[in-house]
Amino acid sequence: MPGASEFARLHIERWNASELEAVFATRDPDIVVRPDPYYPDSAELAGTRAARRFWLDQARYSGTGRLEIVEQHHLGDRCLMRICQHVDAPASGIQSSYEWSFLTTARDGRVVQIEFFIERDRGLAAAGLQEQA
Repeated sequence: MPGASEFARLHIERWNASELEAVFATRDPDIVVRPDPYYPDSAELAGTRAARRFWLDQARYSGTGRLEIVEQHHLGDRCLMRICQHVDAPASGIQSSYEWSFLTTARDGRVVQIEFFIERDRGLAAAGLQEQA
């Protein structure tokens, strides 16, 4: 049965291949998504419909942009990845790149929670890898 690390890596691979349906297929129906609190519209999202809308909105406004894994921590039923996202935003024409982290939690062969962090230290602290500054 796939664990959090396998699901996190699959998420990156399928996003890069523009195969979002393969990403959505790994989600538990009651998935919880927590965007970074500094991100616009950062309210917690619950359920597949809200999570799906979140990812589709990201793809529509920022483009799918190639994701590169910068750092990865395997934590049993959780996995923390630091990502560099290369953005080619279709709406604005902006081309850039930025880094962010996501903490994936999996149980019983499904992704049950994903948390996003803009600041690396916040992601490490949420994963229990260092104290929050």
